Amino acid sequence: SSGSTQSTGGEAIPESLIVCDYLDEVYSEDKLHPADALQKARDRVLVETQGQMLSSLYPIFGKIPGKIFSNDEKLEKFQIVLKYIGDFEKELKKRDVQNNGFLGGTTVCMADYMIFPFYERIVALPHIVAELGDALRIPSEMEAVRHWMRCMRELGPVQKYGLSPECLAKALLVYQRRVLFFFFFFF
Repeated sequence: SSGSTQSTGGEAIPESLIVCDYLDEVYSEDKLHPADALQKARDRVLVETQGQMLSSLYPIFGKIPGKIFSNDEKLEKFQIVLKYIGDFEKELKKRDVQNNGFLGGTTVCMADYMIFPFYERIVALPHIVAELGDALRIPSEMEAVRHWMRCMRELGPVQKYGLSPECLAKALLVYQRRVLFFFFFFF
């Protein structure tokens, strides 16, 4: 995902994960990456792997100019998303998130913050694609994912900057209308 920040030298850093790495190094009092280099590498792989689900997630709620996905196609895409959720459930259990709360143990880590927006969007799917509703919910048996989501929602930065499923659905609707307006009048 793309974000941007300015370095102290005024140079733009264009990618959100790289921005986070930069900030973690510059503001080292509250490190988000694990001190262990191998665990940091594993976390990066987990973030990258979970990020691959976006190619299946976006068609479910995105209105892509020139492409309309049927509800059946959206449900097929969600089956792929469920495989990523299942893999994440296994990783959370392996890291004993049920007792610790986060991928980083008892404290949040960079991987938690980088993966959370994906799941924030997944939880909003029943609001975004209301006609499919419950068919797009994280299954109740994914207890570790649900617990992790609750722990993440309790964090100050998530409470301050995170979006409720309803708010995310409304924001997406406004965005989609603007994109469709732009394509209708300019292409």
